Amino acid sequence: MNQSEKIASFDRIKDMIGIVVVSAEHNKEKLAHVPHERMEDLAVVYSLGAGDKVGMITNEDLKKMGITEDQLRHAAMEQAPNSHQLTIKTIEEALGMPDSSELESRELYVASTADAFLGAGVIAYPGFMEKAAEITGGDFYVLPSSIHEVLLMQDRGETNAAELQGMVKGINESEVSPEERLSNNVYHYDSKEKIFETADKFEARMEKEKEAEKSADKGSVLDKLDAGKEKADKDISLKVKVKSDKNREQSR
Repeated sequence: MNQSEKIASFDRIKDMIGIVVVSAEHNKEKLAHVPHERMEDLAVVYSLGAGDKVGMITNEDLKKMGITEDQLRHAAMEQAPNSHQLTIKTIEEALGMPDSSELESRELYVASTADAFLGAGVIAYPGFMEKAAEITGGDFYVLPSSIHEVLLMQDRGETNAAELQGMVKGINESEVSPEERLSNNVYHYDSKEKIFETADKFEARMEKEKEAEKSADKGSVLDKLDAGKEKADKDISLKVKVKSDKNREQSR
């Protein structure tokens, strides 16, 4: 197959390319031969096929198609959101339950593709984080339900990363088959700083920022005390000088 035939072959299949996320640790051997990007402990890979015939696109596939990894990534980011559309539903909608208007019921959302198959890959879609932040109302946690979907939970500043991780790990072990597990980690998106990271990294970063603020405040207070002391010293010196001048005038 010559180069033009390879490109033509790629053009015919590129609208079927999907974006999938998998556990980087559990797929370490496969990833050595597969184009991918890392999202913390997850790997973003590119798929081809339909139904149960979906497979990862390999480095060998790239050679056969005569394209680069960058070309594959660009095509996937452009085509996947169209052919495998993103859905973000309330937990009630996803479970087919009557939707509630109470705010508490809207803490949890399910993000996946329209067919809910290998849908966790939507977290790598262009603009996903911003769209999810708009729907959830700001910062949010990402709980990896399985390779088919993720849960999004509003960050109200009351959540403990260790507790969430314990919950995810327990569900993985009791409810999710090993081949469909994504991760025991929990992730966080900072909508202001536009940072996606593990929840424990987020907590550590927040703690570091608080310590920096405390140090800055402490320094500010000390500066004010020093300034006050310096002013008091000057006032005392001025009073001593005035008194000394008066005494000299009186002695003349």
